[in-house]
Amino acid sequence: MNASSTSSPAPGSRDWLLARLIAIVEQAMQGEPVLARDGTPTGQLKYDSTAANRALELIGKLQGFFSERAQPEEEQKSDDELRTELTHILASLAELGIEGGARAPAQGQHGGAGETPRAD
Repeated sequence: MNASSTSSPAPGSRDWLLARLIAIVEQAMQGEPVLARDGTPTGQLKYDSTAANRALELIGKLQGFFSERAQPEEEQKSDDELRTELTHILASLAELGIEGGARAPAQGQHGGAGETPRAD
């Protein structure tokens, strides 16, 4: 007889977690009798739908049923396409009166409002 067929899953393992989540779903879905004020059963059952739904969600994630939305891969552009795009952007900036050749401030300089630009 195989020892693994008679032993329970190791605590913390995937199989152990799956077994625990299934037990939570089963227990939550059994329902408890709803009692009247005098303690007599009303014939209705109350379920713990929040626990069941959460356990089912975790089971689905554990089994790989849900995946994050795939992000579309960004199109790779050639150097020529990038140069053309940059030329169009710079031309648009020039039409707006914005100089496209401005440099970012050197490290340690903030280039904030009120500072006088340095002449190179």
